[in-house]
Order: sequence, then structure tokens, then C-alpha cells
Amino acid sequence: MRAAGILLAAAALAPGCSIEPKVPLTDAGVDASPADAPPGPDDGAPETLISAAPERFSRVAAATFRFSSDDAAAAFECSVDGDTSIACRPPYTRTLGDGAHAFAVRAIDAAGHRDRTPAEHLWTIDTAAPDTTITAAPPAADNSTTVRFEFRANEPSPAFECSLDSAAYAACASGVTFGSLGDGAHAFAVRARDRAGNVDASPAIHAWLVDTSTPDTLLLSGPSGATSSTSATFAFAASGAGAGAGFQCALDGGAYAACASPRELTGLSAGPHAFAVRVRDAAGNLDPTPATRAWVVDLAPPHTTISSGPSGLTSMASASFAFSSNEADATFACSLDGAPLSVCTSPFAAAQLAQGAHTFAVRATDAAGHVDPTPATRAWTVDTVPPGVAITSGPANGSTTGPKVKFTFEAGEAGATLACSLDGAAFAACASPASFTLQAGSHELRVRASDAAGNTATETRAWTVKCGGGHATAAAGDACPP
Repeated sequence: MRAAGILLAAAALAPGCSIEPKVPLTDAGVDASPADAPPGPDDGAPETLISAAPERFSRVAAATFRFSSDDAAAAFECSVDGDTSIACRPPYTRTLGDGAHAFAVRAIDAAGHRDRTPAEHLWTIDTAAPDTTITAAPPAADNSTTVRFEFRANEPSPAFECSLDSAAYAACASGVTFGSLGDGAHAFAVRARDRAGNVDASPAIHAWLVDTSTPDTLLLSGPSGATSSTSATFAFAASGAGAGAGFQCALDGGAYAACASPRELTGLSAGPHAFAVRVRDAAGNLDPTPATRAWVVDLAPPHTTISSGPSGLTSMASASFAFSSNEADATFACSLDGAPLSVCTSPFAAAQLAQGAHTFAVRATDAAGHVDPTPATRAWTVDTVPPGVAITSGPANGSTTGPKVKFTFEAGEAGATLACSLDGAAFAACASPASFTLQAGSHELRVRASDAAGNTATETRAWTVKCGGGHATAAAGDACPP
């Protein structure tokens, strides 16, 4: 809806000068008839297309974009990360830091029509290689011929590659097992590859010795990771222990005591726990490397936090949200505009959003299966449409006037602010009507409207001041006679 313009009658001009009244203009500078009619769905504005852009996850800081319009003569304006739009042309390159970024480009035809739906692209720059950590591995001396490794990286959703005993790296996942291994020295290496393709240049390595001359204890089942249960049951067996062998169990670093498989534990407190079991063979030899299992009893739901993303008004029809949880191994589900929650990772990107209000919600689920009962939410409003501005009275383009002129103007959107620039000066806040007493010569007034989302539109009038009313014509730049 057009804001109510402040339309005042033009003041009397010096003799021989006149003001040509004008009807309101759209933001594209085209006569609107009637003045209060809303813009139509197609005002002849050009369309914009991005033909080349960085991948969603890129390890290159310099981002290059190629774009075009269905109007071959169109000019373009670009914006990165919601900054003020600037004139640009393809190919357009910006060097940016690591993190989520957004690029928008809008075509402008020769008549000043702007594409109301700028082409947009969302991507994340990640130039840092991930760091890999082994979190579970066999002891330095082990009598087990089957080993298991757990590992993680300091970045979300990595891929892993493993190598055993200097073999070629191959895709793997945390919890990978190897067997049957022979006696002797062994080495395991693992490296992470992040979503941008960066590879850990210093893989995590673990070396150990396998010696099967003593009895070996095998844990067959039991909890690992996180669980919401305050009880746990472990099943175990022995290899090479012979008849008459027995087992000893320990919980959370306590003393070993005789036990049998399965071993059931109840009444466990919240927090980390560790279970160990070892076999004593018929000859009295103890397994030097007890089988162990670590897990966490988690009784509390996780908390979800949105760390970045749009809020309030934005002039971007795309959005990128970064989020996290207070529990490191949590997974996430996201919802846009009330859609069902679905699995997602940070950052979450959405493009081609409609004008108007939007909502985003994200919920963490921890490794124990607890769901955040209060998902994190963010609300914002997309407004990519320039507000429009109209000079409604004052000297017409190309006209000649006396030294005293008056302009009235209005914005085409409620709440928009107005700024004026006379003869190329910096824009400054102004109000309608605006009056000027000018020297003879050529003059230009630009009136700019800016809405709350940062969209702008400009209207321009150019005219010549020339003395009249029987006075001699002043030379350009001189003040007119009184």
C-alpha cells in the first residue's frame, strides 16, 4: 500500500517560470495510473539467472559468480551477505572468510526496472582441514586378534578414511573392526575429510602389539556410547583359556571380583561408566588386557541453539542458519514454515523464499535418544521489493525555471524513509515539500526511498535554472538578480 504522500501546492514561482505537476511514479519510474493502484505481477522487469557459483561447501576463499539476464542490455547490482547492493558485472569475484555466505544479484533494464526476485546462491567456505581424534583403541599390548577403533573429527558430518599396517586408505566409519590379526606390531591410521573436501594432513595414528600367548577375554555385548537406561547387561567369553577358567569383573575402576556371563548391573547413576572383565585360565594366568567397555548414562534431553541466521526484516529471499547443541553427538531435525521436521545438518540453507513472514525451527536429539522438548526457533520477514518513490510536483525533466523551486515527493511503501541529493551531493534525510533557491545553470535532484529491509528506489529530475520576469539572463553559476 502506498504511504500517504505529503502533497502540497507548489509555491508561486518567479515571473516567467512554471511547475509541471506529475502523477506518482512506480519504483521503476513509470507513470502509475491511478496513483494508488498496486503494482501488477509483471511490470516488464528483467529476469536474472546465476549460471556459475561456488559449490555448497567450498574450500576456496575467492568466490566467482557468473550471471545473465533475459535482457541483453541489462545492468546488474550485487549483494554479499546482505550488504548494500553495488553495481557489478559478470564474472563477479569476492574473497571471503570461512563461514556461511549468501550472494544475490538483480538485473536492471535501461528504463530502471529492477528484477523483483533477485537470483540468489548460498554456500559455506571452509578452508581449514579437519582434525581427527581416535577415541577408542586396543591397549599398547593386546592378546586379542580382533580390534575395534572409534574416532571423531572437530567438524560436523565428516567422512573418514582408514589404513591398517600402511595399506592404502579406504572409506571407513567410527566403530570399524579388524581381524584376525597375527602376533606382532600393528599400526592404525585414520583421517577425516570434511564437506568442503579438506583432508586432515596429520592422520591420527595408534600403534600396538598383538600377543596371543596368554588368554584373551572377549566382550560379546553390552552398551556403548550414550544410553538412557540405568541398567546394563554384558555378555563375555574367553579364547584359549581352557577348562576351569573363570572371570573377574570391575565397574568404574573398582576392584575386580569373580563374575559370570551375563553380568547385569542396575541402579546406575547418570554420567560416564566403564566395565572391565578378564579371564583367569586353568593354569592361573590372567588376561593382561581385560576387555573394556565405556558408556554414558544420559537422563537429560539436549538443548538446541541457533547461532546465526536472519531475523526481523531482510532483503534476501534466501536464508542460512547455523545451530548446535550442548551435547556433542547430537543429531538435528529442521522445519521451515511449519513443515514436518526432517533430518538436517548445520548450516541449513533455504532459497527462493516467498515474500512475507517465515519461521525456522531446529530440534536436537542426543545419542541416548532424548529429544529437545523446546526446539530453537527463529522468525523473520522477506522483503526484496523496492519501496518505490515518486516526485509528484516540481520542475519537469528538461524544463527551465527561475531560481526558486519546490518539489513534493512520496514513498511507495508505508514506513519507508526518504533522502535527497542535490547536484550530486551525498544523500541526506529530507521531507516533502523541499524548496531550493539555486544559481543559474543545470541542476539535478535525486530522491531515494529506503524501506525497513534495506531495499531502495530512486527518482531523478534534471532541469535548468534561468532568470526570467524581464531580468537579463544570468551567466551559468551566477546568482539571478533579485
